[in-house]
Amino acid sequence: MSNVPNSSTSHPQPVPLHWVESLFERMHGYYGAKFAQQWQGTDNATVKAVWAMELGKLTPEELNRGLVALVTCKWPPTLPEYIALCKPILNPAAAYMEAIAGMNARERGETGIWSHPAIYFAAAGMFFELKQEGYAAIKPRWEAALEKEVHKGKWSNILKPTLAYSPTTGNTKSSQEELARVLKKIRAARTFQEKQDPRAWIRRVLQRVQRGDSSLPGIAIGFAREAILGPGRK
Repeated sequence: MSNVPNSSTSHPQPVPLHWVESLFERMHGYYGAKFAQQWQGTDNATVKAVWAMELGKLTPEELNRGLVALVTCKWPPTLPEYIALCKPILNPAAAYMEAIAGMNARERGETGIWSHPAIYFAAAGMFFELKQEGYAAIKPRWEAALEKEVHKGKWSNILKPTLAYSPTTGNTKSSQEELARVLKKIRAARTFQEKQDPRAWIRRVLQRVQRGDSSLPGIAIGFAREAILGPGRK
């Protein structure tokens, strides 16, 4: 069970039957007679073959997510229900609130609590917009960014921020005030073209870094770099 096979959504191949059998054994251990009753009157070979084909369309990360989520189910899942465990549908409004809380945590030098990596990476790509505008104003853009990230199916690890101001340095308040000033300037200077390109802030921040501008808050630089390069790269 630990060696989840590679899968590809573009050229899916069935997972090995022994993997499906191992999965069924785990579910039998979780649910006992409930699981056995679920498959009464069916052709076990056909059932396993169908599961193998459909699970082959999932990524290793999705397959592992389904295994972990099994312990939350009171009843053994059907194949569609199990796939839903592997690929949970994110609620955009709840994800937005999580993104705001997560970004605030990263400003304090913490990693933040992220229930799904897609929420983090969507937030990283819309950092300034999320800080400037309320949910109603950015709802369509946030939903599009979140959906785009979810469809990737594979994400880098979420690392602890390395460029954020540490709460122990004594300058957290000043960094927050400086960030507010930066946001105010960017909001006032926004052009029509920038509104059509929500990632324009990323290039603008990195250009200021390249010019040696030291006035930008570390958290802004960190989110800009992670949005362009991915977490952990500089």
